[in-house]
Amino acid sequence: DLGTQFHRAHASWRRKLSDRVDQDVDIAVGRQSVDIGFGEAFQFNVSGYDTYGRTEWRGRVSDQVRLIGGFDVFLLPGEFTYKGPPIGQTEGDPNANLSGGAFSNRGQITANDQFVVVQPGVYLETNITLHPWLFVLGNRFDYYREIDAYSYDPRLSGQYMLTEQVKLKGGVGFFAQPPQFHETSPKLGNPNLEPTHTLHVGTGVEYEPAEGYALGVEGFYKHLYDRVVSTEAGQAPFFENDGVG
Repeated sequence: DLGTQFHRAHASWRRKLSDRVDQDVDIAVGRQSVDIGFGEAFQFNVSGYDTYGRTEWRGRVSDQVRLIGGFDVFLLPGEFTYKGPPIGQTEGDPNANLSGGAFSNRGQITANDQFVVVQPGVYLETNITLHPWLFVLGNRFDYYREIDAYSYDPRLSGQYMLTEQVKLKGGVGFFAQPPQFHETSPKLGNPNLEPTHTLHVGTGVEYEPAEGYALGVEGFYKHLYDRVVSTEAGQAPFFENDGVG
């Protein structure tokens, strides 16, 4: 059995603070619920009320320099119930076949708990145009209350107009993602986990034969570290930040 539902209301406000500064405000509030079941072998339910808010300012320092800054926050108080085998990592779990893979062969656990996700973030981006070059410098700082951890992610991308129709582009940047709520639950996982970190590198070329039409080829490389993985044989604390990818 599988059942999902969500309800969400979204409001946006745009205004000009001056000839050079604009402001955007976005707020979304809703409820979500997920129910998954396979007879008596597996039952999972999670529900909660989520709120997302963002305020952004865009300023034109000069014809060549533009600043974009703001902050956002994600809130999700919720609760879950779980009955089934011990939960493993989301991909490539080495313990999945230790007992034949079937739910009936992997033991059963039952847990229910409440959780509160609070994730505020602050970001600042600088666009610098030095024709035929365009540079975008980005910085983002996040806090994850559920694991009491921080992350700082700098990013840099650039474009070079080889001709009026051909553009070369590339970028490099760091990104972070917190563990999922069940991975940090004291009843199902490890509350001492850290965020997963990723290094992205990309480059490409874009050709615009006519206005509104573009063809492009891009390549990218992504390196993950501090990835959340299952412990050996699924023993406590069940998850740790020892994975790479």
